[in-house]
Parts: sequence; structure tokens; C-alpha cells
Amino acid sequence: MSLPPEWEDDERMNFMFSEFKENRDVNTTDWDSKMDFWTALIFRSCRQCGSVLVNLQDLNRTFQRKEKTPLGLSTVLQTMASEKLLGERVQKLSLEADR
Repeated sequence: MSLPPEWEDDERMNFMFSEFKENRDVNTTDWDSKMDFWTALIFRSCRQCGSVLVNLQDLNRTFQRKEKTPLGLSTVLQTMASEKLLGERVQKLSLEADR
């Protein structure tokens, strides 16, 4: 899978692999940038694998970096589900695959 350029930036990835703050309002910019990063990467992974099924264990394996797994992926999946991003995006991915 192709990874974004910041994947090679240890400082940036240390932040991305850290747990989300319990309250988004503490720092909405950081929280949103981390959420956007992982959401886009999950969608990219689905597209490249040709699968719309995701689970936390597989994502942790897929996104392992330097023997570390991202600590915030459960928050990402919960947020995607609560915002109905998964269902809408799955439909869009399905339509793109049919073309």
C-alpha cells in the first residue's frame, strides 16, 4: 500500500500514533488533523485492497510502523461509524469499482 509522505517523519508519526485526547475540544486542530489522516488512510487501504470490510486488528497490522501500532484507530472507527462515513463511503467505493 502506498503511504503518505509524512509516514517517514518520525516526529509527525509519533503524534499520529498517539491516542486521541478524550475531549476533542482540548485542541480541535490536532484532533481533526489526526482524524483526517487516519480516515483517509483507511479509505485508501480499502480501495487498494478491494475490500470495504475493516476491523481494528487488521488495521493495526496494516499500519504498523517501526514495531508500533496506532493507538487511536478505535476512536477513528467509532467516529467514522457515528458520523455514518463508513456507509456513505462504502457506497461511493462500490460505485467507483463498478466503473
